Amino acid sequence: MIASIRDNDELQMNAYCDGELDPASAIEFERRLADDESLKARYNRLLSLRRAVRSLPQSEVPAGLRARINSKLDTDGSALVGRPGQSVRPSQMGRPRQRRWSFQA
Repeated sequence: MIASIRDNDELQMNAYCDGELDPASAIEFERRLADDESLKARYNRLLSLRRAVRSLPQSEVPAGLRARINSKLDTDGSALVGRPGQSVRPSQMGRPRQRRWSFQA
């Protein structure tokens, strides 16, 4: 039982960090953060890790590699990769918030 609760906490924490929780769930999670020191410590570690990853230098991907990846993705119908660090699925066009994925990731 404890493991399933912890797994749910991790999922909810990541969803909260990504802005994916609905307002009511976000408020409830914030309340839990204020009341649970263990959860707050894990949340702070996650934020630190996310900041550290974002601070890594971006490297330029060779054009040939980008072309091969785009070709494979086009064939599979998966995400299309444009400029370095950008990935957009056709179904996501026009969505207000789009993620930018790095080839480095």
